[in-house]
Amino acid sequence: MKRVLMAAAFAAFMVACGGGQSTYPNVGPGISDRHADAIFGLAEFELNCPRQQIQLSKVAQYRVGANGCGNRALYMYVQNVGWVSNSSSTQ
Repeated sequence: MKRVLMAAAFAAFMVACGGGQSTYPNVGPGISDRHADAIFGLAEFELNCPRQQIQLSKVAQYRVGANGCGNRALYMYVQNVGWVSNSSSTQ
């Protein structure tokens, strides 16, 4: 029951915060523009790569991978915190 309530709360959050498909060409399905903007902000710094060269893809629920300029990183959504790095970038 608790999992169902948490899933419903997250679904409501995604709708309220612009969940859905991004309009950016370098963002895969299931990532909204609002979430993509937050992840791009982190990835540009961590990958040392301009936004236009970073590709975002949904890896799993609450996780998005970023690839760009020969580097990769994984970001995870934490409730009441936002997007955080879940891995070290690699070359």
